[in-house]
Amino acid sequence: MESSKRRAEALVGIRERASTVMCARVDDRMALQVVTACAMREPNELIGFLLPQHQAKRVMTYKTELALTTAEWTAIFGKEAPPLREGSVSTVVKSEDFRFALTRMSAALRCTVGEAEQSRAYARGWTQALCYIGMHLEDPDSAMEASLGTIVRADARRLEDLRAQIDDDGIDTMLMVKMLLGASEGVV
Repeated sequence: MESSKRRAEALVGIRERASTVMCARVDDRMALQVVTACAMREPNELIGFLLPQHQAKRVMTYKTELALTTAEWTAIFGKEAPPLREGSVSTVVKSEDFRFALTRMSAALRCTVGEAEQSRAYARGWTQALCYIGMHLEDPDSAMEASLGTIVRADARRLEDLRAQIDDDGIDTMLMVKMLLGASEGVV
């Protein structure tokens, strides 16, 4: 009960911020997608894909103010805040598009997912999707830790290498859009 209250409060703040910047009424799903995209290291393509050009330009101007905070991520996507429904996330996680990303992420998290509690969490498609999204955020460690419960220190270097690889390769815009749509469906 407490986790759903924290999630609802976080979503209200997110919707209000997004509506103010976008100068339009925005539903919770769209607001969550936009603020999550703003929290990423390379949000330009995602924002351009999610929004019409005039809104994308305005959002990019205020991306720092709009960006999802660690506290909001934890309230909405944290381990203690399970999804209301998995929706399209389960389909995306099982897709061929995600297989390569999942393999790289699983290799980087091998010590963490070797732990019993984290292994159970990571076995769920929902958590894999959140870890994938989290890897692209400005503060990926906090996001992944909130979703998994903890990250084993032995994985730190591999995670850092994976982030560098992601930054070099660039974001897979279509896959990330599918993930953001699915994640927002799951909690709103």
